[in-house]
Amino acid sequence: MWRVFETFIDQFRNRNPLPYRVFVDREEVSYVPLSKKQGIFVYFSFAVFVLHTIYCFLRVVWLWKTEVWRQNQDQDLEIIRTYLLLFLTFLPLSFASMGVIISMRASIAVYIMNPLLGLKMLANEIRKRSDDTKGNLSPPNYTILINAMKFQLWLSNYPFPAIFVRIVVFQIDPLYPAVTSMISMVTSSPLIFASYTIRTILALIYLNELLKAVNAFFIVGLLVVCSVSQVIQILNSLKSKKGIWNVRTLTMREIKLYRQLMIWMEFTNQKFCCLAVPPLIFFGVSFLIFGIYGTIRMRNQVQILLYLVVPIATLLAFLFVVLLIPEAAKVFERSNFYLCRTKMDLRRGTWEGKVARSLRPLGIQIGPFGLVKNNLMKIVIRVLTEHTMTLLITF
Repeated sequence: MWRVFETFIDQFRNRNPLPYRVFVDREEVSYVPLSKKQGIFVYFSFAVFVLHTIYCFLRVVWLWKTEVWRQNQDQDLEIIRTYLLLFLTFLPLSFASMGVIISMRASIAVYIMNPLLGLKMLANEIRKRSDDTKGNLSPPNYTILINAMKFQLWLSNYPFPAIFVRIVVFQIDPLYPAVTSMISMVTSSPLIFASYTIRTILALIYLNELLKAVNAFFIVGLLVVCSVSQVIQILNSLKSKKGIWNVRTLTMREIKLYRQLMIWMEFTNQKFCCLAVPPLIFFGVSFLIFGIYGTIRMRNQVQILLYLVVPIATLLAFLFVVLLIPEAAKVFERSNFYLCRTKMDLRRGTWEGKVARSLRPLGIQIGPFGLVKNNLMKIVIRVLTEHTMTLLITF
């Protein structure tokens, strides 16, 4: 996974640079400040991203209030434009918080990712020194997750930019009315080439910023939750070692490791998860509903190359549901299982028992809404099914 993360950093180095240097062998990332020009471009790109999202939202509200789209003779074209506005409103809102973190608070990633190797080394050391382990613990197989990361990077590098340029050429991009009106106010002669150039540049800047946030969330998120889940799985592989009174003995190393995990998880939740996870789930599910609806309804409305942006973007969003949420839920489920088993094996009243009962399950925080658990997947699937069917029946 660290190799894919390095590929991601290198891929965006000349498009929208990130201030990181990755050392795959050491599983470490260092913060490298950008040059002045790069920093200005990063802030400008993020400003374009924010303003484009606000513009799409305000235009959706304006169209809904005035119903101007009903007055256009080409109703199909206006419906496509309106749908694209909704599409490009909910998608960036899902990752806007991630964009804030990697643009304004980039150093946080270093403090989140670098301790992972130390935690895994301590867990493996505990396991090696323990004679009571449940057989040989095979290393986790992340082939599917790594291939999903590579697939997402490939889509970010090739199809999406070409599709967005084609959207500009066909004049269904959200900026077409605004840029055309501004140019007509400046000069009476239609400057078609200037309009295309401005809209294409802004669209590509916006797209690169969006794809940077999407890939960063997916790759870093999977890397972090899989590493923590692996550490907890090592703790679960330790057998219930019995002492003289036939009760389990909890070693100081286990306590130290779990407390370090608790401190690290609390820091990660405060600095990252509480800010980034709630909008991802709320707006991401909304985007998925619109994406599934558009995949079904728009298949005969537009040309195939323009239509592909909807199912491809929906597929990428669906990867978060089927891959990232289950892996994040494993953190809570495995830590909860470890604590429950440990508390059952320890005798009440002992020092180890009191320590074990003072520990709390780990988990990815969804702001004030609790932790990511297995039931979140069921809730998301139910919401997707119900609201997508409602949209298909209504419109």
